[in-house]
Order: sequence, then structure tokens, then C-alpha cells
Amino acid sequence: QQQAQQHLQSPGTRVLVYALGSGPLGTRADAGAPAQLLATVVLAEPVSQLGWLGNAVLAAVPRGYRLLHSGREVTDVVRDATDATLLATCPVRGLAALLVADTMLLLVDATGAAARAPLLLPDRPVAAAIAGAYVIAVTDTEILVYDVDTSQLLQTVAWAHDDAYAAARGCLPAAVDLSSGSLQLACSG
Repeated sequence: QQQAQQHLQSPGTRVLVYALGSGPLGTRADAGAPAQLLATVVLAEPVSQLGWLGNAVLAAVPRGYRLLHSGREVTDVVRDATDATLLATCPVRGLAALLVADTMLLLVDATGAAARAPLLLPDRPVAAAIAGAYVIAVTDTEILVYDVDTSQLLQTVAWAHDDAYAAARGCLPAAVDLSSGSLQLACSG
């Protein structure tokens, strides 16, 4: 318990990047080869989420987002964002959706620059995803589907959850399956 308390009080967060094999993602080339540590980057603040963006790692930190480049260079993508950060990346498109204000998602490219008009949402999202041609924002009462290229709202799906844990955290676990275009959400109740 004392070690855990010391870890929580220690400054900085180490972000570790490993190579798990030399084959393309999802193949078993060199499956028996040991993982190789490619980089360790230390950030001054805690990291709540990570995602690949181009050849870099995007980190959500309190009130902002940092882009960690292969040479251990760190650049600010957004500073002074909302208190609760939320990110969704789509490595195939080289895009990320970042919650920068309570009801605004900013789409950025692999350099961290704004790539499209921001998405202005009716309520704060609890989850976000990028699925091919769509950006999906999930609020407590709706699933909103936007065109990734124009930022235009295409569809609204009514839904609700009564997940007390998700309500307290302000976010729901979400994932997309690019091959089927499906959205997965995890909630109780």
C-alpha cells in the first residue's frame, strides 16, 4: 500500500512504446520474438487515454492533449481544454477527435493541426469514435453520427443508459469495428 501511495504521488507518467513483432499488425510474423521497447517518454502530468495518430502517440492529459513523436519529442496539440478529456483516433484516416470544450469535438490530423470544422454537440459526450467516413459522438441520451469530411450531422439515434459508474466518470467505454461499421458501447443497466 505504501508503494502504491508513493507511485500516486510521484511526478510524471512514463509512456512506453513497444514493438510486438516485425510483421504487419494482426499477423503472427516473429510471434516468438520478444517485445522490444522502442521508446519511453515521460510527461509531467497523468495520462488518461492514449491513441495512435499517424506515426505518433496522442496522449490525453488533464486539460489538454500531447503528441509524442518517435524521437521522444512532445508537442502540445491542445492546452486549456475542458477538465474531462476524451479522445478517439482513427489511424487509417490519420485523424483524431478531441473533446476541447464541454460540447465541442475538434478533429485534428496526424500533425495535431485542426483538420475540419469542429463538431458542436447538443450535450457533453460520454464517448466518441471515428469509423471510416463517420465521427460518432455518444451523449447520455443520443448517438450522433457526423460526416468526417464535412462535420455535418447525418443521423441521431435516441438511446439512454443508467450506468452510475459511467455517469460519475463522465465517459463510457466505446470501440468501433471498421470492417462492419459497428459501434460497441459498454454500460450497465
